[in-house]
Amino acid sequence: MRQVLTELADAVLNAVQDHVKALAVARTLGEASAGDDQSEYLSAAWRVQQAERHCDELLRRARRELATQCREQPDAVALTLGNELAAAIEQASDALLTLGWGLRERTMQRMGVAAA
Repeated sequence: MRQVLTELADAVLNAVQDHVKALAVARTLGEASAGDDQSEYLSAAWRVQQAERHCDELLRRARRELATQCREQPDAVALTLGNELAAAIEQASDALLTLGWGLRERTMQRMGVAAA
């Protein structure tokens, strides 16, 4: 269980770092921006989106492992706390995704492109 929670926390940390990178690059983007800058921004934003999906998978895995552990050694407190911790970490990735979509919309407007 500890390994899955560590993977989940690491995935969120990496997503935060990618979001900060996307934010830093987005500040410099405009209609006359270089293609490399645009590509760097889009790559970082894409990694945030992929991290959120990966965190969803890790949350499901954590819940399966918790269920397995509780069948072998029933512990309602560990089940509840483990589930709540995993869910809270995963919710951070959901929030990053929401921020990322807002940043994407604003960045595309600054670049003169309609966001799809």
